Amino acid sequence: MNVLTFGGDYWDGPRHNRHYFLEELGRHERVLFASPPFHLARLIEGKGPLYPSGVRRINDGLVNYTPSKWLFENHRSPWLNAKMKAARLRRIEALMRQYGVTDPVLLIWHPQYRDMIGRFGERLVIYYAYDQYTGYTGGDAKASPAEIELMERADLVFALSSELAADKRRYLSDPDKVVHLANAANYDMFSTSRAPETVIPADLAALPGPRLGYIGTMNEKVNLPVLEALADRREWTIALVGRENYKVPEEKARFLALAGRPNVHWFGHRPFDLVPAYIKGLDVCMMCYVINNWTFYGDPSKLHEYLASGKPTIGTGLPSIREFADVVQIPETPQEWVAAVDQALQERDPALPARRIETARQNSYQARIERFRAVVDEALRRKGAAPAAAAARGGRT
Repeated sequence: MNVLTFGGDYWDGPRHNRHYFLEELGRHERVLFASPPFHLARLIEGKGPLYPSGVRRINDGLVNYTPSKWLFENHRSPWLNAKMKAARLRRIEALMRQYGVTDPVLLIWHPQYRDMIGRFGERLVIYYAYDQYTGYTGGDAKASPAEIELMERADLVFALSSELAADKRRYLSDPDKVVHLANAANYDMFSTSRAPETVIPADLAALPGPRLGYIGTMNEKVNLPVLEALADRREWTIALVGRENYKVPEEKARFLALAGRPNVHWFGHRPFDLVPAYIKGLDVCMMCYVINNWTFYGDPSKLHEYLASGKPTIGTGLPSIREFADVVQIPETPQEWVAAVDQALQERDPALPARRIETARQNSYQARIERFRAVVDEALRRKGAAPAAAAARGGRT
């Protein structure tokens, strides 16, 4: 299978499920991942980090292309923007020839890339809905016209959660094209949180225990009332690891006030390869989310990353978390969260860590990619195209 994929991520940016997914897919297939261009305002005014441009091989099958800063995006000048876009597309076509990404399966991660359909002689179009975009910060969670157009034109629509899959089906003339493909974990990487040789980072190791931790972006999905109630128990240390990305000023101010408490420590962004070491330094792992039109449809990547450590894990009652209620505590109110942490700190059952670890192992990216490839092969057969993996049986075709 040859895969050409477009997404809104940079390889050196914040780590998301798309990175792990494509990395694992690249171990089996040829994959060319095109990152977005930089916006002119970002280049001139320094709005956001400027990640390295160019072409890099991530593993044997995966190549990432990030456009040159000179091929920027600038919507104020439609003529110039069109010229820049044409130059970027020519560069992608040249890379496809260079790396043998011919007759590709086109994998799109966001509706903004729907105009890529039909440009590359693709034999299959896939949209992977990994978030409920219109639910961000209080939106109504209705699919946008752009997303509906993309789903109708796609041959397959993968959805990250069963709730997201059900939502997308209701917009389509052919709802059977929607396939639930859940989130997963890089099991091998996050299993190192149990390894004796993994060293707890010094900044976390210096804090007194017991240590409760949330690792992820600090934004409107974080349940601040829960964290405030936990912080009221001054004998507990709360460790928050992740960048801040609040859009609502009042919520940001409330978060910063929380982070200023003496027993709350916000570390900011840390390199993704250090996350297992931070998990090792925790006594309790937390997924403390609010439930709204954004999070309800989600499937947190942290779920199986935490479980791979075997440590007590507590999460909000999102549908995707409730599926794992046998290995995750699911309190509702802030008071119930306090009680759940008390219970987790007193855990003595040696069977529980083993069950958590086995659950994470069964939900690895290796398992997800195996399912993805099987579904894509079947779709190619239905279209009369050669199956993507059958010819090489694990190799690249």
